[in-house]
Amino acid sequence: MTSNNQSQTVKLVRDKVFGLPVNRNTLLNNTNGTYRKKIEERQRALIVKISFIKTFLNTGEVIQFLTTACSPINLWGQILSGGLFIFFNRSLLVFTNQRVFHVPTTRKYGYRNCVAQIRYDDIEKIEAKGHCLAITYKNSTQETFLCLARKERKKIKRFIDTIVTRAKTKSKKDRTYLCPQCTHPVTPKTHRCATCGLAFKSARESGRRAILLPGGGYFYTHHPVLGTGAAVLESSLLFVLGGLAFATLNGIAVNPVLLVIAGAVLMSLKILSIFHAKRFTLDLIPQQSP
Repeated sequence: MTSNNQSQTVKLVRDKVFGLPVNRNTLLNNTNGTYRKKIEERQRALIVKISFIKTFLNTGEVIQFLTTACSPINLWGQILSGGLFIFFNRSLLVFTNQRVFHVPTTRKYGYRNCVAQIRYDDIEKIEAKGHCLAITYKNSTQETFLCLARKERKKIKRFIDTIVTRAKTKSKKDRTYLCPQCTHPVTPKTHRCATCGLAFKSARESGRRAILLPGGGYFYTHHPVLGTGAAVLESSLLFVLGGLAFATLNGIAVNPVLLVIAGAVLMSLKILSIFHAKRFTLDLIPQQSP
């Protein structure tokens, strides 16, 4: 096959895989502007996961490149999750010529019907330091994306140097969630899109299920692995507590320390479950897939 035929074949494959407006110079090249096959393979593997993003793009908006990261989580959240946030707080960051799309995902980077945007006009300062992407908004809000993929760190540093904030007035916006059904911005801490009426899962309901059902909060927020683990542990502890209570009621001597330990562990698991479930609802998960 001639080189011309090879290039035409590659172009056709790219068009089939992408199907989205992209800047191939930034998407497929390194920071020196040189094409690298490994970069293309990496970006193709990520971009096939965001076919849904086409409905969110504005006229003239072009995807520059993608990377993986962990959604912002405070220090207490990191401590209480015991490091599990690395797996269950995964997300994709889609850099375009107008904004960054933040897409919370499953641990395998699957779409969870959650999309947020970070407009460049709303950013006061953005820095890529090590594995962190720190953003300060013009409304003084700050947040940090952790576990930034090593493969795109240099590209991010080079790209953010070209970001020019065009807004002259002080912006009151920061990272804003978009409705996965109508793509309009959603008011923070609401349970329904004001434009199309799509309902989102609520923190109150997630907490209620976490209390009443073993692993219920995790299942409610679509985290079956965590839900299954929590359900096994909580059910086991409930069984132990029930057995100890039955023995006590029937006059069998039971070490009270066992009751205290089992009760304390169960209570701790419930508190963690409530905390995690409420944290997950911040991503505005639809009650039903749009």
